[in-house]
Amino acid sequence: DESTTPSRPTNPSRPSYDYYTVTFMLDENTVYDTQRVREGSTVTEPADPTTTQDCKVFGGWYLDGALYDFTTPVNADLTLVAKWADAHTYEMREIRAADAPDTTVATQEVCSVCDDAKEIVLNGNAAAQVGDLYYINLNNAVSSGGTVDLLKDVISPTESIVVNGTTVILNLNGNTISASGYDGAIYAKNGAQVTINGDGMIIGNDVNRYAMAVWSNGTGTHVTINGGTYQNNKAEGNTDEQMDMIYASDGGTITINGGTLDCITPKWTLNVKDADYKENPDTIQVYGGTFKNYNPAEAANENPVANFVADGYTVTTEEDGEDTWYTVVPLTAENSAAEVNGVYYENLTDAIAAADGGTVTMLKDAVFTDTCIVTGTVTLDMNGHTISNTSDIWDQDAGKWSLISVRDDGDLTITGNGTLSTLKNDIYAVDVYDDTSRCTIESGTFIGNVHAVYVRDGELTVKGGHFSVQQKYSQEQPYEFVLNCFDANYKAETAKITVTGGTFENFDPADCEAEGKGTNFVAEGYTVTSEVISEDTTWYTVVPLTAENSAAEVNGVYYEN
Repeated sequence: DESTTPSRPTNPSRPSYDYYTVTFMLDENTVYDTQRVREGSTVTEPADPTTTQDCKVFGGWYLDGALYDFTTPVNADLTLVAKWADAHTYEMREIRAADAPDTTVATQEVCSVCDDAKEIVLNGNAAAQVGDLYYINLNNAVSSGGTVDLLKDVISPTESIVVNGTTVILNLNGNTISASGYDGAIYAKNGAQVTINGDGMIIGNDVNRYAMAVWSNGTGTHVTINGGTYQNNKAEGNTDEQMDMIYASDGGTITINGGTLDCITPKWTLNVKDADYKENPDTIQVYGGTFKNYNPAEAANENPVANFVADGYTVTTEEDGEDTWYTVVPLTAENSAAEVNGVYYENLTDAIAAADGGTVTMLKDAVFTDTCIVTGTVTLDMNGHTISNTSDIWDQDAGKWSLISVRDDGDLTITGNGTLSTLKNDIYAVDVYDDTSRCTIESGTFIGNVHAVYVRDGELTVKGGHFSVQQKYSQEQPYEFVLNCFDANYKAETAKITVTGGTFENFDPADCEAEGKGTNFVAEGYTVTSEVISEDTTWYTVVPLTAENSAAEVNGVYYEN
């Protein structure tokens, strides 16, 4: 047989493995150990680390927040992080009152090895806390100054809480101060600066003399009320109808930003010593808060009636049975009468007085009880709203002739297509009073009596609008005075009317008989069209001369005749 040579057997191939790195971290930055581990194998747990940190013991190696199981095969790079557990040795510590060293006010567990301490547990003896110090007497706490945290209700049957020349922030923290001292509940004096914060209550009791909840007394003394409820009361048998609750005197001032104020004699909820109020009507300023049966914008206890509400704020009311609650809120576009350069005003006349050089935009209708006098440069954007009066304003000797009077160097522009509507048989819509006064009417409806607009002196320019009168001058001359000048000043050429637009009921501004037959207020380049509206009403409208309504043209200039 033919022989064959057997082939050499081949060696089987060696298996290949991946290797992974396991890193042990003591913290975010410190590596404790690293190990290279074959895929599918387990990592060897290293010896427990130690730490120099007080009261810490090693608590195991963690992966993604969970204790790592060292029997788990490794199939990826891993980072294991050491966890450290607290191991404190606590001892109980007593905390004594700063104003009564023999009195314990709280306890606290404190570690004897490190500085760790558990929460302080009060035992009810401390009335207040100032920084790290506790006081059993609130007067001692406020005498130290700083931030005073009230820790419990404080009943003071014979003493006022007196802040004498220091700066104190009093946080009520929902607690009550009920004091019956000679000077009320909270008495700030000698330049003290007091701020009262938080929910809680301050009650002035009628026992020893005064029952004020808060009294600010003396030059430089100021109290700011940011929250809390304030009350006072009467002793049995006391029939006094004046029980001041929040009181300022002798240069002391008060700011109220919030809180609920409920006075036993509501008229005297807020009060300023008479001499102080006459010298400084802003002694008390109110920016917030709710008042029971007392309107801080109409304080009848002052003479004259005071408005303690700060500029930029107003009062809302809410009826609650027999009681009315008055709340002070910021003025906004929703509750204001007018706006000037982003500043809101409660009434239109104040806005006009403040708007010299600016534009007053009306935000709601206005009812005037007196003539509004304009002495600055003002644009009144009526914004579609109405100015009217519902009671008589006319007083000839006092110069109260109109809803709006432009005087001195006043320069008023009326725009915004609103309405000035006067009470029948009373006043004019607008008057221009002095020889340096100017008024320009661009749009709107003007309803007056005898005159819609009267120029005693100065200059009126009418560019648009609708003008009429309710009360007629006479049966013989019912509508001749819709626009009118004071005769002597018109003749002296210091009273002037120029019309370039507008519609006039039963009055032709090109033929004003009041100033003499044929008097023409219409400017050159304009003419008058007429429209019969009814049997007794004709509208006269001033329009520019054009090719369609002119008699002739010279170099692009149109002429009526």
